[in-house]
Amino acid sequence: MTDTDSSADQLDQLFAAPGDTPAVPTAKLPFDTLPDPAASQALPSAEEARIRAVQRFHSLMKSLTPVVWVTHTLLLANVVVYVIMVLQGTNPMLPIAADLVAWGANYAPLTWGGQPWRLVSSLFLHGGVFHLAFNMWALWNTGRFLERLVGNVGLLVVYFASGVLGSVASLWWNGDVVSVGASGAIFGLIGALLTFIWNRAETFPVADIVRMRSSLLSFIGYNLLFGTAVGGIDQAAHFGGLLGGLVCGLLLSQPLDQRTRQRRVFKNLITAAVCGLGIGILIFEHPAPPPDFFQETKAYDVLVPESIKKFDKMAEKFNQKKLSSLELANWLERDLLPPWRKVREHLESLSNVPVGRRDLLHQMRTDLILREESWDLLVDALRKNDVGKIAEFEEKQKQAQLIERKLYSKP
Repeated sequence: MTDTDSSADQLDQLFAAPGDTPAVPTAKLPFDTLPDPAASQALPSAEEARIRAVQRFHSLMKSLTPVVWVTHTLLLANVVVYVIMVLQGTNPMLPIAADLVAWGANYAPLTWGGQPWRLVSSLFLHGGVFHLAFNMWALWNTGRFLERLVGNVGLLVVYFASGVLGSVASLWWNGDVVSVGASGAIFGLIGALLTFIWNRAETFPVADIVRMRSSLLSFIGYNLLFGTAVGGIDQAAHFGGLLGGLVCGLLLSQPLDQRTRQRRVFKNLITAAVCGLGIGILIFEHPAPPPDFFQETKAYDVLVPESIKKFDKMAEKFNQKKLSSLELANWLERDLLPPWRKVREHLESLSNVPVGRRDLLHQMRTDLILREESWDLLVDALRKNDVGKIAEFEEKQKQAQLIERKLYSKP
């Protein structure tokens, strides 16, 4: 009851006509004491409250980034490149290293030798269908969620900054290993999402924070341990991409409110500048490029199968009595052995070979030496009709064949 109502009641009592019954003031209840129609309804359960919180959170993210198109575009680009490679003759299950290099793989002698674009092109190449499928699954599950948080351009910044940093880390750590795949960029997306969650925990539904952190950390831990145990996986690119993603996530994370979209441009520029500066320093200070192993050993790859094919053809003529012992010996000395010795001497002259390539180079040299020695023995056997040297020739040929099987079975 207000003061005005009280005064009016008092005046009514004062000026009441004689014999009238004074009006009894009616007590008025405050607003908050009125019955609430919803008071009888049951309060929502904890699960219902969690679901509503998640729905509000996703509704907010969708309002900040209405269309998620960058993740879809990156995924499509990776798949299209793979399909084109396969249509052009690349092995769909296990491409050889030389084919990957030809398509733009990250390879130190060429990347450091004036082709830095390989730092980016390698992000869209993959070493087989399973490699592609796993990376695209991870990109699809992580990219869409992160794109809602940081925006379309923000996701592009994280993807390429992390991917390129992973490529640079691979070159610094691995020497001349041929590196392909979006793994570094995807580790960057996961790192950025992890940092965002950690730095802006109040932004996310409370019930999902622990689950999301645990899932991301488990993914990182499993892949790093798996890569270490299995081998042949570019862990340097993973670590480099993860580090880039953590930095990007720290710089891009911000409260999710209506002012977020206005701040995204500034955040994106700062993040791109910081990452670009760091990558630029690493590129500028890069180590001296090792020799192009594939180019240096190309003559070996051509010589061995061609020479063996020629020898088998001449040996068949000899067995058919179409070629004499002297003619076969002269052909070996004149046509087969000189180019063979030239390639062997070239491989023996190579220096500054990365540690990871030395065993392969040693096997190539051994193969060349065994074949050369076997043919020298055959020449002597043919000229002197020495049966004992024929047996030695056959033994060295068998040893060389074992090495060649190993060499040509490697990608």
